[in-house]
Amino acid sequence: MIAVKGLDDLLGILGPGRFQIIVYLMLCLNYLSVNNNHVIMAFFGLALPHTCKTPDNATAAFPYLAVTNLTADACFLNLTYADGNGSVEDSQVACPGGWDYDKGAAGPLGISEWTISSEWNLICDSRKLTGLATTIYFTGVMFGGVVCGTLADKFGRKPVMTVCFYLQIAICISISFSQSYLMFVILRFILGFILQGLQSCTYILIMELFLPKHRSVVGTVIECFWAFGNMWVALLAFLFRDWRYIQLAISLPGVLTITYFWFIPESVRWLVINRKLGDAQKLVERTVAFNRINMSSSSIHDTIAVVAGNVADKQVEKPSVFLMLKTRELRRRALSMFYVWFSASFVYYGLLLGIGTLSGNKYLNYFICACIEMLAYVVAIYVISRFGRVKPLVVCFFTAGTSCILSVTLPAYIGDTTYAVPFQKFALMKINTS
Repeated sequence: MIAVKGLDDLLGILGPGRFQIIVYLMLCLNYLSVNNNHVIMAFFGLALPHTCKTPDNATAAFPYLAVTNLTADACFLNLTYADGNGSVEDSQVACPGGWDYDKGAAGPLGISEWTISSEWNLICDSRKLTGLATTIYFTGVMFGGVVCGTLADKFGRKPVMTVCFYLQIAICISISFSQSYLMFVILRFILGFILQGLQSCTYILIMELFLPKHRSVVGTVIECFWAFGNMWVALLAFLFRDWRYIQLAISLPGVLTITYFWFIPESVRWLVINRKLGDAQKLVERTVAFNRINMSSSSIHDTIAVVAGNVADKQVEKPSVFLMLKTRELRRRALSMFYVWFSASFVYYGLLLGIGTLSGNKYLNYFICACIEMLAYVVAIYVISRFGRVKPLVVCFFTAGTSCILSVTLPAYIGDTTYAVPFQKFALMKINTS
């Protein structure tokens, strides 16, 4: 029997090999669906150029006013009329007949641009509802992370991930058929909840698939799939233009990978800790056979029994969210990382969701920023391996913060600072990977 003491020793025997790499790449594909739905409001929420509809007959539209002139702007009809005393008065009326939208030129597939803002008139006084839709979605994300993470500890990573995976496909497709703003935001809230469960379980499975010394690299490489997801969204938005078609298009990767969960295993770490030793042995035997490791079934059985005994002797506490706050050192680290993630996510999504409002072609701007993001992740693989996490984290926070401040203050002196966004994105991506 091969001498082992703990779970990391067992993982070291098993690989990494072909089995782990294939499973890892398949799990990375989950990040495409998560990314696409997290960032899609960068295109869905854009307001198209619009003007108030002008009535064909001003007298019929305003029978109690002697209208002498009528003009339209984005949010009001501007009236000039004579009152009963013969005085000329000016007034504004909030678009009683709705709006005309400029869809612009059709895209490569002949589809014109159409967003949720134009679908449900989320403009002028209702513009805040677009931002509210994003807030509601990420509220679902927040709850999903806590609830699904807890469920994954209790029932296993794979079952929770599988349920979230299949549900998100159904919800994604359903969103494209939303008949009202209310239906849209409710479905998006549910989707955010489910997708965070998918992302959390995916990331946990990946971390538990590899030894600690490999986790920096695999945890960074998976972010390259996130950056590719941003490139993919830019391409889909450019091709399809209409939000309903885009929503259907971003559901496609999930549909194409709908059968691969038959191959993805449960975490051997979770199986051993939860005393499911029969299932753990079957998984180890499968891994050993796939990686062509010379290890007999009896040796596997004895090895797992030893590892399980050592784990039981350590009296592992029942996992919970509050376990992170139990000791002073854990509290310090946990609260520090909470702040880091809050700050990085706040600025990242603030920049990302606002790219469509920058000057120039919004699709090209988004794609360029996605390429910068990909570059940051690739560089991070080397930087983290060479310098660790703390120093790059501090440098990138300083760079991102300085760039954000300058992008606000410099326009008064040098004009447009659109070019600053890629630098901000580069620094923020390094923060995320650190």
